[in-house]
Amino acid sequence: MEELLAKFFRYLQVERNASPHTLKAYRHDLLDFLGFVRDLHEKESIDALQPQELDLTAMRAYLRMLRTYRKLSRSSMQRYLAALRSFCSFLLRDRLIEENPARLLPLPKREKPLPKFLYYDELLAVLDTPDDTTLKGLRDRAILETFYATGVRAAEMAALNCGDVDYARGYLSIYGKGGKPRIDPIGSRALTALRAYLAAREKEGQSAADDMPLFCNLRGGRLSVRSYGNILDQAVRQAALIKHISPHSLRHTFATHLLDNGADIRAVQELLGHENVSTTQIYTHVSSSHLQKVYDATHPRARLAGQGKEGDAIVRLEKEDQDDGIEGNDDRRCTPQR
Repeated sequence: MEELLAKFFRYLQVERNASPHTLKAYRHDLLDFLGFVRDLHEKESIDALQPQELDLTAMRAYLRMLRTYRKLSRSSMQRYLAALRSFCSFLLRDRLIEENPARLLPLPKREKPLPKFLYYDELLAVLDTPDDTTLKGLRDRAILETFYATGVRAAEMAALNCGDVDYARGYLSIYGKGGKPRIDPIGSRALTALRAYLAAREKEGQSAADDMPLFCNLRGGRLSVRSYGNILDQAVRQAALIKHISPHSLRHTFATHLLDNGADIRAVQELLGHENVSTTQIYTHVSSSHLQKVYDATHPRARLAGQGKEGDAIVRLEKEDQDDGIEGNDDRRCTPQR
C-alpha cells in the first residue's frame, strides 16, 4: 500500500499539477484513513492492506467516526472524502479495484458562512498604520495596498517577483492555484507604494531585479505565507480593530467592495481567478448602506421622497386622497404631474 501511495502522489504532482498544500492535506487525510482501516482489520501495518479492503463499509465507518467522535465540520469531512475519491479513482484507473466506493458516499452539505471583510473606513485605518519612514513600514504599506488593489491570495503574493509588475500598463502577473496564470489590474495607490518600497530597498543594498522576490524580509529573503498574516495582524492591532482578519479577508474585502460599487460578478470572477461563478456568488452579500442606496434609487415611493417640492406635492396629494376616501390613480401616484 505504501508503494501505491507514493505512485498516487507522483501522479497528483506530475499529471494533475496539484499544489503543495493539496499534497500535504491529501497525505495527512489518506494516512489517517489507512490507519483506521489497519486497526479495523487488525493488520500489523498500513503496508499490509490490500486495495480491496478500502471498501464502502470501511469508509462509512471512518466518516461516522470523524463526525461522531472527532466532531469535524462538514467542510473538513468534505476534504477527507475528496482525498478518498481521488485515491480510489487512481486505483480504479490502474484496475486495482472494480469500482470507486467513495463515489457512493454523498458529500455532506457544506456550511456557507459569509466571508469576513472590512468596511471601507476600517480598511483605511489598517492601510494607514505602517510607518513610511522605515523600510519595513514602506514594505508593509506596499503589501497591504497590493492585497486590497488586486485581491491576490497570500500564497500568490508570496510567489511574486519584481518583474511581475507592469508599471507602464498598471498590471500584475499572478500565478494562481495549479499554476494558472492571470493578469490583474493594479491601482495607482499600490503602484506608488511599490515604487517607494523598491527604491528604498535598493538604497539599503537589496536588489530589486526582475527575478528577485517582490517582497523580502529584512535579511533579503522571500517572505513566507505566514509572514503576510503576521504583518496584517500587526496592522489590525495598531488600527485598534476588534476583528480577526487574515490575508484572505482582504481578498474578501476586495471582492465585496467591487460588487458594492456596481462591478459585474463575471468581472470579479476573472479578477479573483475563480473557475466557477458559483464560488464568486458568496460575495454578493452587500452592506446595509448599499442596500439603502439601491432602495432609494429604485423604489418609486423612495424616489418621490427625495424629489424636493415636486415629490412633496405628490405625497401630499396621496394623503389628501386617503383623507377623502379616494383610491387615487396609479399613474398619478408614481408619475409627477406637470
